[in-house]
Amino acid sequence: MSSPKPGTVVVIVGAIVLAVVIALIANGVLSGRASTGVPQATPGPASYWGKPFDVGFDAVRVVDIGVDDMLFMAPSWRRQNIVRGVNLATKQVVWEHTGDGFYNFGGDSTHLVLPTARELTIVDPRTGEVTARVALDVDSELYWAGNGYMLLVEAGDTICVREMRDPGSCVWTARNTSIRDRFGDAWGRVHVFGDGRWVNTGDGVRELATGQAAGFGGDGRGGEYEKEIYYTGSGSRVFRVQGMKFGSSRSLTLKLFMFQPWDTSTDQAVSDGIAASSIIVDEASGVYLAFNADPKERKRQTLSGVEWETGYRRWTMEIDSEFRTSATFIDNKWVVGMNKSVRAVDAVTGLRAWQGGSDLDLAGKVGGLIVTVDRRNLEAFDVVNEFSSVVSLALPKTGLLNPVTVYMTPDYTFCLSRKGQLWILEG
Repeated sequence: MSSPKPGTVVVIVGAIVLAVVIALIANGVLSGRASTGVPQATPGPASYWGKPFDVGFDAVRVVDIGVDDMLFMAPSWRRQNIVRGVNLATKQVVWEHTGDGFYNFGGDSTHLVLPTARELTIVDPRTGEVTARVALDVDSELYWAGNGYMLLVEAGDTICVREMRDPGSCVWTARNTSIRDRFGDAWGRVHVFGDGRWVNTGDGVRELATGQAAGFGGDGRGGEYEKEIYYTGSGSRVFRVQGMKFGSSRSLTLKLFMFQPWDTSTDQAVSDGIAASSIIVDEASGVYLAFNADPKERKRQTLSGVEWETGYRRWTMEIDSEFRTSATFIDNKWVVGMNKSVRAVDAVTGLRAWQGGSDLDLAGKVGGLIVTVDRRNLEAFDVVNEFSSVVSLALPKTGLLNPVTVYMTPDYTFCLSRKGQLWILEG
């Protein structure tokens, strides 16, 4: 799995999701990364969809790991035996690899790791040239790849970190931690955090590059759900997380976590923790979002704004479902997409600053704009200028009921059809 930002293949561009991954892209899957500096085709009055080109299949997995203009794509979940490297600048499929697996592929700008049940194939992401192959035991699994390293779990109880440039042996090993996601499955994206700097292990938090103790998080461990402790986050927004007792909301069973803002330099709490099912943070915001943080409202699902420095819950609003909710922070506002609607609220007060039309998904942000999509149109709004509409552009027509999926990277806005056609926003 990949990640210059903490996580595997799905990571928010502009916001980091903890405990639950909520994509900011409309129905798509992208890995977050820093911009390469290439100007993006920002939506505007002169925007248009360029001439489409064929990527060869219905790509349901699209990964951006910061390699120039390259993206990496795989077809439907039942055909995870193909990965193609696509250059958006030249509008070409540059290379292809086939094999038995490849579902959890990922890496960084230097290497791409393509795992199967029996081996790892490491390739140059720009050319597809194989640089190494590593045989795997049947009980080994790639959990994460990025920042020059791969994290594997072997025999279920040992973490093995290898260098992608020289993957023949482990740089270091540690006891695995039995961190589980809310559905009970092992979750590689929780193991690695802090922009790929730290790793949760059964022996506390370690430095990814060396395996040495991180200087905080020595109490991290696996174990039974209510006793497990781990750390997660990025940059200046790291949280200590501990499992709590189960709660329920309507017919949905929720796992609750105690999220506590943590100072990694002093190994001390920044503020009181808050019990929630998941959170979304952005380092630019002094208020993070917490789902289902109101202990008196377990019969409905809620979204609250919580102060990082004090732990004070400033506001709460009801939502339909956290599983259909995405959010991004821009101009001191949280813009939230939920249940086919998009609204902006003041981060501190929670007062509504803007409400979009019906049947909208939040596609992402670029500059001072937020981008939304519905079944027929892409629309961009200028947040600073009272959410004025900058452009409303019809999506390409394919003749299908669900014609295209919209994706955004730091450098491109584009859409893919179920027939494998790709259009890039230009102008």
